[in-house]
Amino acid sequence: MAKSDSSPTYPSLSRREREIVEIIHRLGTPTLSEIIAEMSDPPVRAAVRTLMNILERKGHVTHGKQGREFVYQATRSREREGGSSLKRLLSTFFKGSLKDAIACHFAESPESLEKSELDEIAELVDRLRTHSPPKRPPNS
Repeated sequence: MAKSDSSPTYPSLSRREREIVEIIHRLGTPTLSEIIAEMSDPPVRAAVRTLMNILERKGHVTHGKQGREFVYQATRSREREGGSSLKRLLSTFFKGSLKDAIACHFAESPESLEKSELDEIAELVDRLRTHSPPKRPPNS
């Protein structure tokens, strides 16, 4: 299964399709049974197979065979999808302003960040000020 980072992004997906892609990202290369087990209120197996076919046609997943079962893999990296999702979130809710999004997060849940995380954020900002590109966070 070859990975490609040129496929479309999440906006073209239904809620169920998005849920499946997120499960695949979390599990790596799951079987259909593993995907169904992770879904909230899953539809019947045949419906999930249909969704998998749709996701393949849209270019979001590929499949291969492992033993007697198909395994599925996302075609775009989790990091790349996260970046695309963040851009859409900023555009949709914050008029493209990262500053406004961060201010909103801090106002809603100021206790959500530990001192070490705040220090890391400050370090990223300092690096940006000196024009050094920040290190990418590790894949979650």
